[in-house]
This record gives sequence, structure tokens and C-alpha cells, in this order.
Amino acid sequence: MWIPLTYDGGGNHCCLDLDPAEGGNLGQIITMWHDDGVRAIIAPIFRAWLQQYADNLGSGDYGFEED
Repeated sequence: MWIPLTYDGGGNHCCLDLDPAEGGNLGQIITMWHDDGVRAIIAPIFRAWLQQYADNLGSGDYGFEED
């Protein structure tokens, strides 16, 4: 019950977790790397992840390439 939010073209995603493991939070954002079974929590809730993304856009940490 993970909803992919990002995709890097190589099978890796950041996902919205709607079925967290014990101790996790419903709606947390996790990594899902296709070649690694570890699912790291990168944000406790969707809003925090989205705010971090917006902050990084505003500070110029991300850029756009047409490739």
C-alpha cells in the first residue's frame, strides 16, 4: 500500500506509505529502492515532505533538465 510520488527512471521511488510498519506513521514518506530491502523514512507525513521539497525548490537546490 505504497503510492509512488517520485521516480528516477531506474526503478527507485519515494512513496506515500499507507500501511506503515509498527512504530511508523500513516502517510509517512519512505524510500523504495528496487535493489535494497531497507525502507528509510524520509518524512513523517506528506505535508512535511512537500514543504521540504518546496523549500528546496525555492532555495535553488533543484533544477530542471529536459533530458
